[in-house]
Formats: sequence, C-alpha cells, structure tokens
Amino acid sequence: MIAKIVEMKKTWMPGPAGWLLWLIAAAFACMLAVMLLMPNKVVETVSTAAADSAPDSKTVLQTNLSGSTGESGGVTTGKESLSGGQDSGAPGSGTDVVETPPADTTGTGESPDPQTPGSAVDGIVPEQPTDGQEQPGNSVPGTETPNPQENTEPGAGIGVQPPVTGREDIETDENGFVKQVALTFDDGPDAKYTQQVLEILKEEEIKATFFLVGKQVKRYPEIVQQIVDEGHAVGNHSFDHANFSKLTRKDVETNIEETDQLIEEAIGQIPLLFRAPYGASSDILKQYLKENNRHLAGWNVDTRDWAGSKPEEIMEIVKTQAHQGPAKSGVIVLMHTFGGKGGKLDNTVEVLPDVIAYFKAAGYTFVTMEEMEDYK
Repeated sequence: MIAKIVEMKKTWMPGPAGWLLWLIAAAFACMLAVMLLMPNKVVETVSTAAADSAPDSKTVLQTNLSGSTGESGGVTTGKESLSGGQDSGAPGSGTDVVETPPADTTGTGESPDPQTPGSAVDGIVPEQPTDGQEQPGNSVPGTETPNPQENTEPGAGIGVQPPVTGREDIETDENGFVKQVALTFDDGPDAKYTQQVLEILKEEEIKATFFLVGKQVKRYPEIVQQIVDEGHAVGNHSFDHANFSKLTRKDVETNIEETDQLIEEAIGQIPLLFRAPYGASSDILKQYLKENNRHLAGWNVDTRDWAGSKPEEIMEIVKTQAHQGPAKSGVIVLMHTFGGKGGKLDNTVEVLPDVIAYFKAAGYTFVTMEEMEDYK
C-alpha cells in the first residue's frame, strides 16, 4: 500500500515548470476571490471618501445666497429656489432660507408725464388739474382731457410746504391746521371771469392771489394793474402754460423771465411766487427758483372748476380737502379765471361767495400766499 502511494506521488509531483503554473493559478484564484467576496466594502470606502471631500449642502446654499444679484430669478421667498421656481425649502432639507426683501419700486417722486399741452385760445391751455395734480389742457375747447394718473390725495400740488414751528400765535383747528386760507386763481387775466371774480372779492373784502400767464398778461396788462390796485397778489404761471417737466434750463429761464418782464411792465414789480402749469415741476425748475430766491407755489384744495364741476360739487371738495392737509400752514384753494371746460367758468363765479362764506363761518383768516409764513 505504501509503495502504491509513493508511486502515485511520484506520478503527480510537478517539475519546475509545473510549480510555476501552480503559483500563477493560485494568484489568479486569490484575486478572483477578493473581487467576488468584497465589492460592498470597496463601494462603501469610495462613497465615504467622496462624502468627506464634498462641501456641506447648507454651505453651498449660503454661498449662492450671498452671491445672488437677483437678476435671473433670485431668492424671493423661502419656497423659491435660486433659479426661480423649484422648491428649495422641502421638509427634511435642514436648510433655512431667509427671505430677500423686494427691491424698492415705489418710484422716484418724479411728476407724471402729462400729454403735450395744446392751445385753446391764443396759445393758452386751459388749466386742468386733477385732485391736487394739474393736468395738461386739450387743444380743442370743450373737450375733456384724459387723466393719465389720477391723484386723489389733497395736498399733492407742487410746493405745499410742511408746517413751520414757532407759530403759536396763529389759530389752528381741531386737527392742528392753521386757520388761514388763500384763494388762488390761475390762467388769467381775461376780460370776463377775472372781472367777475374781482367784483366778488371786493364785495367780500377778501384779498386773493392770481397766477398769471404771460400771453394773457400781454393782452390785458390793464387788468393786471387792476388786480394789484385792488390789493391782491400776483404770481408767475409761465408764458404759455408750458409743461416744465419737459423744459431745458434755457427754456425754463426764457419762459419765466419773459413773463416776469411782461408783469413788471404792467405793475412795476416782479412776482416772488411761481406756480408750475399742471403742477409739473423738475429739478431744473427747482434749482432755478432756488438760485433766484423764489418760491414754488402749490395748493391743497383743488376745486376742479376747470372740469366743469357743479357748485355743490365744488363745495363738497372744499369742505373735504380743507381739513385733510397735508399742509398745516394753511389752506390754499385752487380755482381759475380763464380756460375751463368749454372755456366756461360760470360755476366758479357762482360758488365763490359760498366758498368765502364757509371759511368765514369756520373762523378762517383770508390771506394772500405772500402773507403765508411758508412763502414769505
């Protein structure tokens, strides 16, 4: 038996070449075993290494939020992604997204862009303000001007100033508004309504302020003199009722100074006050007036007589807007003596005594705008 085993051993015993083949086969078997038995460990190791080298997801979001300009979607709410629509605040994300405040879209404070003024009579455009904001007139008398931007807040008229301190001697109403009123009349003079208004003011012993248009002054210089002779104040209201928000510096100077010259020729003085047609001002106009120590005059009660408002409608406007401010230095009532819807201002003449009676009954003092503290 032993001899047989020895004989078999001799038969299977490899030579040098056989041993080499055996070693190669064994190495191959070991490699195969490693590949088959350990794949999960290899994948786990690779995943761990990748996770260790990746930045935290919250860090990535914070970085993107910091560098966002908002020009392409931006972060607007906690549920909007940086690209502008995907939900980046999903439950379980563990990411706190801070809402970005919206950009300021409240505007710049610039005056509305009215239509280009037309010409009703001799190049003069009838005054057509909205509630506190004058609007351009229509070139065809008797037609209404579209209102591109209705402003219903009283006191929006250019130049209405905040209250001035140190005026305890002036009586105020229950709202703290100074109980003095300035009646103002724009766009004249003319040969009809200006005379009728002057007659009423004389009967009531009231002094008012007339804002004059240069072309009308040129036609009726004697009426300008009458206005001053009867104790009223005058102001410059441009030469041709131009839209001053569209004028260059040179045009502003020419328009105002030509009217100044005409008024000076009529009454021997240049007015301190300037009221912009349509209430349309500009930085150029304000700078010019500042350099020349002049005031931009506004209003806080717009009777809308230019629109053909009925007397009872005008009275309701006066009673409402006179007590809404925002100017606490006094009430400034805007009316007209030229232009109007269809060139008619009969309702202005009819309601004027009632307007005066209302303020008298309420204990108001009538003043010209030059007498108001803010316009001295």
